[in-house]
Amino acid sequence: MNFSFQSKIKIPQLLGYLDFIPSQFLLLILGIFLATGMGCKPKTKENKPVANFDRQLMLSQLADGYILPYSNSFSIASDSLNWAAQNYASNSSFSNLALLQNQWVKTYDAFLYVYSLNFGPGEKPIVGTLAENVGIWPVNTNRIEEKVAMSLTDFSQDFERDTRGLLALDYLLFDSISITKFTIGADTLKRKTYLLALTNHVKTWANDMSSGWIGYRNAFVNNNGKDAGSSISLFYNTFLLGYEVLKNYKIALPAGKRVGQTQIEPSLVEAYYSQQSFHFLQTHLTAITHLWFNISYQGANQSGFDDWLSSLSDGPPLKTQTETQFIALSQKVQDLQIGLPLSNRLQQDPACLDNLYATCQQTTRLLKSDLSSLIGIAITYTSGDGD
Repeated sequence: MNFSFQSKIKIPQLLGYLDFIPSQFLLLILGIFLATGMGCKPKTKENKPVANFDRQLMLSQLADGYILPYSNSFSIASDSLNWAAQNYASNSSFSNLALLQNQWVKTYDAFLYVYSLNFGPGEKPIVGTLAENVGIWPVNTNRIEEKVAMSLTDFSQDFERDTRGLLALDYLLFDSISITKFTIGADTLKRKTYLLALTNHVKTWANDMSSGWIGYRNAFVNNNGKDAGSSISLFYNTFLLGYEVLKNYKIALPAGKRVGQTQIEPSLVEAYYSQQSFHFLQTHLTAITHLWFNISYQGANQSGFDDWLSSLSDGPPLKTQTETQFIALSQKVQDLQIGLPLSNRLQQDPACLDNLYATCQQTTRLLKSDLSSLIGIAITYTSGDGD
């Protein structure tokens, strides 16, 4: 689903240029200014609301227009993925593999639209969050092969999240050697059993989240304060975490920009085996953008952070800046999608992600510190990336 928001943006115009004053005159003016007692600190401008913003309306539209339908879409996609895996396990033909691979891409796309909803039904005690259990990479391929050989398919018995989820399927279904093992070798049956365990694991998370939101919806909408336990705070903080995963792991990690890295690491791209990194980066960015604007599953422009900023006296400039940054990010991702998979592109052009990462850094300030300050919601997590 595509959404164009360019028509909403009015790019600020440059109002003038700074005149440089000779230093001797500058000192004279400053002395007169202080001597007359006019150099006192001006009063801080209060960010008063222009109009009352209805947080409960935003939450209800977010729940009904975005979360519930996208959770249902992920659930339906994961059911189809599980069926396609069963079909391939019973008849491991090339055509059935292609069907399974295509459904995997569709399921991962659907997952990325709910990736940032790691609270309420998107989180389970002890087990962790949806993103942790379904979307972890890089996967531990050696350990996956060990678990296949040992028939270890009960994922509730360990916290080895890098051996399960959609990106473990990325390895099983797209790595050429891994695919061959479905039809050749002593462990073909065990491999098919592990495949089904993985798709059932994803299906369980998706179905639990979809059904869970039906019961959680009213509590979510009615908890419309701004304190640390409110629905707005939970949503805003997991939204930010979803964005920082995009910046820090989908872009910075393979580009070699994380703490401790000394060079690019192309094998650490998301979806390394299927070579769908660019596609999923675009999907994730679109989902983040839709969450900020609160664009519904059907494409309707609902009450979102942009409307909240419009209701504040100091909000419109930040709204415009953020919208402009989203356009810049989208364009930079599109510009990169030429010919080669991201891992190969990095090998040929190690600096290809530098401009995209720099734009992400600029956007972080707008989404995190500036937005948090204006709407009055505290950051309740520590990213540790220095922004």
